[in-house]
Amino acid sequence: MLNYVHHEYHKCIDGLTNTISHCDCLASDEKRKTEEFKRRQAAAEEEKKKTEQMMVDMQKSHEENVKQLREKMEQERKEILQQQEEQLEKRMREQEDMLKKGFKQQVRQKHTGIHGIVQSVP
Repeated sequence: MLNYVHHEYHKCIDGLTNTISHCDCLASDEKRKTEEFKRRQAAAEEEKKKTEQMMVDMQKSHEENVKQLREKMEQERKEILQQQEEQLEKRMREQEDMLKKGFKQQVRQKHTGIHGIVQSVP
């Protein structure tokens, strides 16, 4: 009988050992799954951060490009205004010169006319 009890005891111990081993395997498997989940979650979070930073960088770049474009357009506008002012001044000088020449020509004509009249007077 003692052998029987001893035999049954070992069977129970073996059963418990198998159960514990099985539980250890399950626990190990769950631990592996948890670690894999955490790794994937960390990778996804890192990817999200990279994407957010890329978006921030793109926004900054866009804003800088818009700023530079506005500055360039303002500079071009100033240059065009300067050119227009210079052209206007040049044309006004030309017009003034033409008026002066025209008046000089008229004065000469009148002078010639007056001189002719003076000479024709006895």
